[in-house]
Amino acid sequence: MGMTLTNTSGDYAMNRLKNMLVADRIGCDRAVFSDIRQDIYHTVSKYFDTSADDIKIWIQHSNISEDDMTENRSGTILCAGIPVNKYIRTKD
Repeated sequence: MGMTLTNTSGDYAMNRLKNMLVADRIGCDRAVFSDIRQDIYHTVSKYFDTSADDIKIWIQHSNISEDDMTENRSGTILCAGIPVNKYIRTKD
């Protein structure tokens, strides 16, 4: 009875195109994504073992839920996928 979700290459391409259009609309190019990736890596690597090359950054249009769940609104959100291997202690 369970419903399975599969993403075809067409679904993937459509989502990628939508994200590219949103990024273009707000004036965010590849250089900006690269700078953001490096800034995130610099911060996260203080706490976790990770690689800048593995960090994925994208911008998408989505419904944003407020903390109190009483209001939904549309907006553009910055998303980051950051794979981490382990927590590391830093000495400040």
